[in-house]
Amino acid sequence: MTVLIVYGSKYGSTGTVAHHIADILAQQGLQVEVRRPEQHPDLSQYDSVIIGSAIYAGRW
Repeated sequence: MTVLIVYGSKYGSTGTVAHHIADILAQQGLQVEVRRPEQHPDLSQYDSVIIGSAIYAGRW
């Protein structure tokens, strides 16, 4: 199974979490790619997509 993790992060914390999740999934035998939305990944290449976003002061 191929998993895409897409994240947006202003200060980097969400990216750190995204990469940590990717490491855990890879240890379970999954193929994982981590991308930012600006890279315009082709979603049709993946079996599953995880989206990560930060919250600043309780707002999106």
